[in-house]
Amino acid sequence: MTITDRIKKVIEYYGVSTRQFEINVGVSNAYFSNTKEPGREILLKILNAYPDISANWLLFEDGEMFKKNIEFELDFYKEENIFLKEEQKRLLRIIENLTSKDEKNVLSLESA
Repeated sequence: MTITDRIKKVIEYYGVSTRQFEINVGVSNAYFSNTKEPGREILLKILNAYPDISANWLLFEDGEMFKKNIEFELDFYKEENIFLKEEQKRLLRIIENLTSKDEKNVLSLESA
């Protein structure tokens, strides 16, 4: 697998378009379409934009794609995000059901 193939794998993994990847990395439009093998400076930009990517993997196809078990962490944060969204919905339902008297009590607590 070439460096370009590994870059494509990164783009695919993150589910971004090539253009969005170019923006994230800070290169010109169609850079990756027009370049066969990016140089050192561009590879450093990729690693800075995506710090969880292993430099050894990107440069030499050595080891794993990620520096550490980032997939586990991403799953954890996805689960946490789902929990927080549900909690937000629950709180919004509570707020919607407040009576005007309840609202006055909340406002008086906020100003205290």
